[in-house]
Amino acid sequence: MHFSPRLFLVRSWPNLIGLHITQKTRDGDLKALLSRLWPRQCDVELIRVGGTSDGGYLIPNLLNEIEVCISPGIGLTSEFEKQLATNYNINSILIDPHRYPVGLQDLKYTYLQKFVGIENDPQFISLNQLTENYVSGHQSAILQMDVEGAEYLNLLDAQIDSLQRFRILVIEFHNVHHWLSKPFFDSIVKPLFDKLLNIFFVVHVHANNFGFYVHVEHHRLSNTIEVTFLNRKSSCEGKLVDYLPHRLDSRNSAAKPDLPFPRVAISS
Repeated sequence: MHFSPRLFLVRSWPNLIGLHITQKTRDGDLKALLSRLWPRQCDVELIRVGGTSDGGYLIPNLLNEIEVCISPGIGLTSEFEKQLATNYNINSILIDPHRYPVGLQDLKYTYLQKFVGIENDPQFISLNQLTENYVSGHQSAILQMDVEGAEYLNLLDAQIDSLQRFRILVIEFHNVHHWLSKPFFDSIVKPLFDKLLNIFFVVHVHANNFGFYVHVEHHRLSNTIEVTFLNRKSSCEGKLVDYLPHRLDSRNSAAKPDLPFPRVAISS
C-alpha cells in the first residue's frame, strides 16, 4: 500500500496535539436520556437543605426514619450536613482525602480522610463498604455525592443492596461533555442511569451554572447537573413536573445567568 504522508498527518494530528477523537453519541440517544431525567412529582413537597447557592439541594420532605447521610466529597461549607443534623437529627459520614468538615464542631459526625473508590484500603473506601459499616437497613440513609467526576465509577460499582439502603440520592454529575462521546455514553452513562432509574425516579434536577455548557441539537446542557432521586418504594411516581427551575432553586453562581435544564420531547 502506498504510504501517504499527507493522509498520515491528517489522521494523526489530533494525537500530536493531545486530542483524541471518538464517535459522537446519537442526538436521539442523548435526548432520550434527558427526557428520562426530567423530574416527576412525588407524594410530598420538596424542601431546600443546605446553602442558598452552591451546596444547597432540593430533596423530598421524607426525612423521617432516615438515620444517616453518607456524604462523599466535602465542599467549602458543610451546611447541608449541618442542617440535616440540626433540623432532622441525621448524622453524617463525611469522606474526603483533602478537605475537613466545616462548621460541624458542635455536632455529631464521622470524618473519613479517604477517597471513595471501588477498593477498600488505607486510601480508599467503597460505597458498598460505607453502607455495610454505617447503614442499618433499607431506605434508612441519604447519599449526597459530589466527587468531581468519580461518581460514575462509584455508582456503577455499588451493589443493588447497597443502593436500596438509600431513600434519597443527591448526585452531582460532572463532565457532561463526555456524554457526547458514544463509547463513554454506551459503556458508562446509559448503563449507570438504567441501573439507578430501576430503583429510583428523578424528583428534581438543577443545572449548575458555574461551568460551561454543551449543545444537544438546539438545547444547552450544563456540564454539571445536580439530580435528586427518590427510592421507588418510598413514593408513587407522579406526573411530569410542569417547569424548571423550581421556586426553591438558586443559582450556584449569582454572577452568571441561570442555565435551565432542557426539556426535550417527552412522552408521559
